[in-house]
Amino acid sequence: SHGDVGPVKAYNHLALQPVLGPLITWVIAPLVGPWLAPAGVRASFHPQTPPDDYAETSEQALLFRPDSFKSNCEDLSAVNRELLEQQHRYPELRLPVAVIAGVDDQVVSTGRHAERLAAAIPDSRLALAPGVGHMPHLARPRLVAEHVAALLEAS
Repeated sequence: SHGDVGPVKAYNHLALQPVLGPLITWVIAPLVGPWLAPAGVRASFHPQTPPDDYAETSEQALLFRPDSFKSNCEDLSAVNRELLEQQHRYPELRLPVAVIAGVDDQVVSTGRHAERLAAAIPDSRLALAPGVGHMPHLARPRLVAEHVAALLEAS
């Protein structure tokens, strides 16, 4: 939600270079990505354990298609700049918003993002899930459903 998310992995920038980019997006990512992905999934779910079939049910293999991979690299290469530009507009939001985050998220800082986002939006509610990482929607689906229902009631 806010800029200065930290340095983006170098391959995101390298994948956009004229000569090296196609090598990364068409050869390296499709070959190496699926091999490295389980560690990323574990980090996203930590401290929970990912479902055994997560890679299949989430269609994770689609991430490593050349065009998809390159698009993701473009987004991540611009993330700091784009978030810095948009973060000042959050107070302009005039709709109910639920910000739901895992307290133990190791992918995105809950304090730097979720808490600041909820504080910046006038009509927002913040739900922090203790013992949950980056996947509160999968780890605590009832919590998410309750907040969605509350938003629907409020609107």
